[in-house]
Amino acid sequence: MNCVDKYNSDQRTDQGVTGAPEPVENVLAALRDVGVTFATVPEENLAKGECWVLFYAPPGVDKNKFESIFEIVTEHENVRIDNQILSLHFAEVRRNDIHNYRRIGLYNETDRYGVSEIPLDEGLENVQEFVKSDTEPTPRPSETISDEGLVQELADGGVGAIAVDNLRSNQEILRFKLPISPATGYDIVGTYDKVQIDDEHFELRWEFNWIPDFLGQVPVYGKDDITQTDSLTVEHGVSNLESYVADGCSLFSEVILR
Repeated sequence: MNCVDKYNSDQRTDQGVTGAPEPVENVLAALRDVGVTFATVPEENLAKGECWVLFYAPPGVDKNKFESIFEIVTEHENVRIDNQILSLHFAEVRRNDIHNYRRIGLYNETDRYGVSEIPLDEGLENVQEFVKSDTEPTPRPSETISDEGLVQELADGGVGAIAVDNLRSNQEILRFKLPISPATGYDIVGTYDKVQIDDEHFELRWEFNWIPDFLGQVPVYGKDDITQTDSLTVEHGVSNLESYVADGCSLFSEVILR
């Protein structure tokens, strides 16, 4: 979830619930009024009867105002969505976790972060429809893709540079770094959970909003106007990736740019 802070039942006062479930429209309005510019809720949590509101507030917003949001949790504990009662939780997320993949968009102030504008009334309709229709959550990523197929798909999707973070990758997990928003990234590769390189399979992890710089990374793909270095073809990048894996994902692999 990549949350900065969580505000949930573990942090509620010992005084107990003092009010009836809060209507979800009041929760959304409260978020907007304190300066939140993006809010969403994971589908899986809604299906479990939990309304985990993930929100982002840009730098400069007075976070002391957030107390008015958290008071909703301590006073009401639950939220009402289309006459159904769900437990209410809040979590603040970083900018690199702004997306609506496998989530229900509640609010987006304007067309930014790679996410289309979502007015409050539209977000309200989104979450009410999901709860009312008892919609099944979008399945978790489950597909495996070849290394060449993955790099080619990202390149075809407009990604100008790709690297593997050798410090946070190992013989089980590969973390790819991409200079795009998470919303755009998940649209391209959201269904994949593993990549196959030769006969080995690796779990995929993503780092979005990366500022392209191959130094200390495994270069996988790059346009010269993006990376300020010589361009790197898909074929060359896949060769680097396969050599890195053949080296046991070592920090001392010769393909790491130094």
